[in-house]
Amino acid sequence: MSHMASTTDTNPPINQGLKSLRILCFGDSLTAGYSGYGYFHYPYAAQIRKKLKDEMPDTEATVDVSGLSGDRVIAGQFLRRIKGMCEKAKDAPYDWVIVLGGTNDMAWSERPDKIYEALKNVWRVALDTGANVLALSVLEAEYTSGDIVQRRKDLNNLIACHEEDRL
Repeated sequence: MSHMASTTDTNPPINQGLKSLRILCFGDSLTAGYSGYGYFHYPYAAQIRKKLKDEMPDTEATVDVSGLSGDRVIAGQFLRRIKGMCEKAKDAPYDWVIVLGGTNDMAWSERPDKIYEALKNVWRVALDTGANVLALSVLEAEYTSGDIVQRRKDLNNLIACHEEDRL
């Protein structure tokens, strides 16, 4: 079963004197908030919203979520989805795009270098809109069979060593 989380804040018009901050949390089931074996979804974006409200009271923050359970960076809909989200927001582009991807690709035994190249294409779409990109590493998973632990480490090293302005 595939679950798509897509939420958009419907904030009131920005109050005079408040700064504006627009964030997109983009990825797969982890971004959608997958938990409880799919029975519940708690996107991490909710915590970002709360923390921004607490820590930046002079900022009107909008945090959108586009998470699709089971989506893959290489053979999935990642690139098409990020293009669609950025196109939809072209009149009010995102300041930050947080990208979490590669978990499902790892489960499908994709090579870390192939996942990394596909992630760079996703990051490029967001960067081309003027957004900053926060590229998250792939989280540890319960499944640790075969060479998946080493492949995850290799992918995370590629992500961590990536050097580019605004990323």
